[in-house]
Amino acid sequence: MTKKQSLYQVKLILDYMPDDEYNKIPQDTINYILQNMEEDSNIIIDPEISLENQNIDEKTYDFLEKIVKQIENSNINEPQEINKKNEIDELTRDDLINLLEKYKQENSKVGKAKDLIVEYKNTLDKKNQEIDELKQINQDLYSSIQKCPKIIKKLFFRKMEQKLLK
Repeated sequence: MTKKQSLYQVKLILDYMPDDEYNKIPQDTINYILQNMEEDSNIIIDPEISLENQNIDEKTYDFLEKIVKQIENSNINEPQEINKKNEIDELTRDDLINLLEKYKQENSKVGKAKDLIVEYKNTLDKKNQEIDELKQINQDLYSSIQKCPKIIKKLFFRKMEQKLLK
């Protein structure tokens, strides 16, 4: 049996599930099955006979097992959220005040970090502007030197290319 046929077999099995159980399956899993299955009239699931007594492919069992694990994982996450809500409900007024102070301190640190970053950016922009000005001055100087006669350039400006900021 191909993977697409086994997905069709999974779909047939899921069709006979009770609605409350079917609704626990993630919608993206159902969409995956529907989009990738290949209908085959030879594949039949009889709801009157137990799955163990029917001709079910190993790939189908594997995929059903994955679905069960997804449902179990989603059920595990729900009680944790409920426990967090209960923990918040059980906090005293003093605990809430302490938590609020901690958050205020963290927020002030974020504000300080933001100020440092803005200051760094401004300093970097100033330095880049200074570099651009120095490059322009250097270019002007080079142009002025090029206008001098060759004899003066050779006497006074030896190795000029090395000294310029190129």
